[in-house]
Amino acid sequence: MPPLAVLLAGLTGSGKTTLARALAARGFTRLSVDEEVHRLHGRYGVDYPEDTYFARERPALATVRAQFTAELEAGHDVVLDHGLWRRTDRDAWKEAA
Repeated sequence: MPPLAVLLAGLTGSGKTTLARALAARGFTRLSVDEEVHRLHGRYGVDYPEDTYFARERPALATVRAQFTAELEAGHDVVLDHGLWRRTDRDAWKEAA
């Protein structure tokens, strides 16, 4: 059976991380763009100005996308913990899967 990719879409506070963590507890590899930004740059609005988030997010997105495809190619189920608010973003991640 091919690996499963779960792409979560929703606004902040809608439960994406809660669901992603539940899937991770069932064996999915959980990937989070926000956590990659935090790892690289610290806390939003504390360690860097809020208006610079999207510039900081771009390289984190590239890193997470590479991890996403590598995990799927290795046969692992993956859950992407990211907002995916825009249809173009959802379509790009679906294509990556």
